[in-house]
Amino acid sequence: MQVFLADATVDGPAVEHPNFHFIPKFIGGYDDDTTISLDAWANASCPGTGDLLLQMDIEGGEYASLLAATPALLRRFRVMAIEFHLLGHLAEDPFFAIAAAVFAKLLAEHDVVHIHPNNFCGMVDVAGVPTPQVMEFTFVRRDLIVSDGWATQFPHPLDIENDPTNDMPLPAAWFRG
Repeated sequence: MQVFLADATVDGPAVEHPNFHFIPKFIGGYDDDTTISLDAWANASCPGTGDLLLQMDIEGGEYASLLAATPALLRRFRVMAIEFHLLGHLAEDPFFAIAAAVFAKLLAEHDVVHIHPNNFCGMVDVAGVPTPQVMEFTFVRRDLIVSDGWATQFPHPLDIENDPTNDMPLPAAWFRG
């Protein structure tokens, strides 16, 4: 598998591998000398229409990056694992509108199949709902999903805490409809 990495905060991947292709840029909602949009990056790295996998942890930049991404590019992603930051601000304007637009865009073709709270960042109360400040959401493109069953138990046996000394299971409000 070819792996494409982008990060302007490091000189390169922690481990060298012939299948790793690194650019020292931020992923963002526009293109300039230090930043590249998802569409520009995908078009330069993986042109065409083939399926892709996305793993994104860009410290709050995910919102602008995903809002700028075209639906055609998002459809190429079979699976997306995205760490969402700033979730403690969900009840605030204009952040709620931005986050809602991002999730509406992602949910147009994908379903959330897993949510994992990052227990390094703590939990806050958002309009009466216990909310981890940072959570990783895993989305799978709907045409690949066979079952529409719901998970009823979190954490999943395969979940691993970011900080093993700070147990923080996903609050039920986030997985019980």
